[in-house]
Amino acid sequence: MESIEYAFSPEGKIGKFMRQEMNLTMVVDDTIYAHAGVFPEHVAEGVDKLNERARQLLLDTPSVEELYQLYLNNITHPIFTDEIFLGNKSALDNKYLSDYPESEMCSVLEETLKLTNTKRMIVGHTVQFYGKINTKCNNKLILIDVGISRCIGGGFYGYVEILNDKKEIWARYLKHN
Repeated sequence: MESIEYAFSPEGKIGKFMRQEMNLTMVVDDTIYAHAGVFPEHVAEGVDKLNERARQLLLDTPSVEELYQLYLNNITHPIFTDEIFLGNKSALDNKYLSDYPESEMCSVLEETLKLTNTKRMIVGHTVQFYGKINTKCNNKLILIDVGISRCIGGGFYGYVEILNDKKEIWARYLKHN
């Protein structure tokens, strides 16, 4: 466990990579990609600003042991309070876009797409039934978590293929293990 904690720490190989290189979200062509989804308030100043803010929060996050010491002294770190990482509309741990009725969330999605000048959002985080990719809001939200991990009863494999030149999007599936 200690080696895993170190690998994900600010000094560890994975921790450094995640904090310095990875983006919370990104736009490729006319599609925005996010782990659990992003919301208008996240991208009001642009996707780059969101990524910069998330990266700074992660870079300023101390080790697990230091976080624990802060906790013992009743000091809260922003990694536990910032809306990007925590809450109903966090970019990492919300199920609003995937679980709420379209009548409630499609307008929020539309606003996000407008602010990011994109046509669709692709998200993971919420495992879809039977290992199938699903869509909502007239195919503008694509839910791609097919349940690869066997620890959740998955073992499904699939991906989305976007052919912009042909204006086609395909759900592709590989053999279930």
